[in-house]
Amino acid sequence: AASGKADALLVIGVLFELGLQQGEPAALTEIAKGVAAAAKTPSPLHTNVRLSDIFETVGSYYAYGGSLTTPGCNEIVTWIVMETPRVVTQGTLDKFKAATANPPETAVSAHGHAGLIADLGNYR
Repeated sequence: AASGKADALLVIGVLFELGLQQGEPAALTEIAKGVAAAAKTPSPLHTNVRLSDIFETVGSYYAYGGSLTTPGCNEIVTWIVMETPRVVTQGTLDKFKAATANPPETAVSAHGHAGLIADLGNYR
C-alpha cells in the first residue's frame, strides 16, 4: 500500500446530479440494472462494464487522508473526491435506492452491528 499500511484503503467518491438519459454513462446504467436484479436474487453482473466509461476524463479532484466512516473509524483511508459531478437519471437512482432501502434482516456491518446500515439510512 502506498501509505505503508498493509490494511490501507483507497476510496474514490463521485458526486452525481440528476440529468437526462443521454448524459448518463452507459456503464452506470448497466451497474444499476445488475444491482436491482441482485437485490432480489444475489448474482454477479452478467455484462462487461468499463469503469473508465464513468470516468471519461479524470478532471480535478480533492485528495486527503482520513478514516473509515463506520465504527472503528480506522485512519487508513486515502479519499479522492472527484470535483465534477456525473449525470444519473432518476430511473437509475431509483434502482440503487430500492436495492439499499430495506437490507435483509441478516445485514450486519463489518463490526457486528446488526441493522446499523438500515438504522442510519447509510447508502454508501
